[in-house]
Amino acid sequence: MVDATLPVLGLAGSAFFEEASRLGLRTVAEAFADRVAAMVSSGQVTAIDGSQIGVSVESVCVHGDSPGAVQIAAAVRDHLQAAGADIRAFC
Repeated sequence: MVDATLPVLGLAGSAFFEEASRLGLRTVAEAFADRVAAMVSSGQVTAIDGSQIGVSVESVCVHGDSPGAVQIAAAVRDHLQAAGADIRAFC
């Protein structure tokens, strides 16, 4: 059994994300911390072929098992706030 009230985080446009949405689950698009500033400020990311792809970001992925994860998350938050991003909980 799946608790449909819990958000599903993932890569927007992925097969996983589309299937979760099709099943009626609430999806929350995430970005990776090393690319988040560009994604948030421009709403785009550069693909491997150099083309620009539109993205929607509602969450930032920082791996909690990385050394210094708390400091990384705080630095990402500070950087986004300095860039004028609206930082708030998605649930």
